[in-house]
Amino acid sequence: SLSIVDLMEEYCQFPCGQLGFNWIIFGPSHRETYVPVPVTKRFNEKIHVTDWDVLLKSIANTQAIDLSSFWMHSWNMLPGYQRWDTNGKEIKHKPLQHWRMMMNYDKPTNVAVIHHYKTLSEGEWHEKNCKRKDINNYDLSTHCNIKAAEVVPVERGGSSIDESAWEALRRMVPSYQVYDSLEEKDLG
Repeated sequence: SLSIVDLMEEYCQFPCGQLGFNWIIFGPSHRETYVPVPVTKRFNEKIHVTDWDVLLKSIANTQAIDLSSFWMHSWNMLPGYQRWDTNGKEIKHKPLQHWRMMMNYDKPTNVAVIHHYKTLSEGEWHEKNCKRKDINNYDLSTHCNIKAAEVVPVERGGSSIDESAWEALRRMVPSYQVYDSLEEKDLG
């Protein structure tokens, strides 16, 4: 497996200044409460929703970032630099549509993806939205009455079990194999 540095050296050479990775969305996986078990073990229900899997999170060369503005999951690039995906294709957006900086409709998954655990359990979703603010300090209290299972509804595209992140973590950190003995009721 590649380190982040290896990944950038192999897939993001100049003029690439930022490498974008599409999301795979994971829902609450029928979990109700927080338990001190790795997220990749607790949440394995991959949600197939086409308008979410175009979203990106990015890793950037700090020398390529235009620090005059920031967008939630990616950055503006200094002149001469581009945003690429792992196929070496430039990710473009229309001027003044900065929210499109975090989208790639090609959705490559051949090298790396981001497993995005949007909601976690119902209890964790409630805590995030009703008691604290999100990372951008937005007040999300308007979402208090929305259940985690409704945020990324399975009905829109179906779901499947994907334990690949857990299997990788368990392989890289053998001591985590202790969690394999947990029963379903122990996962929240």
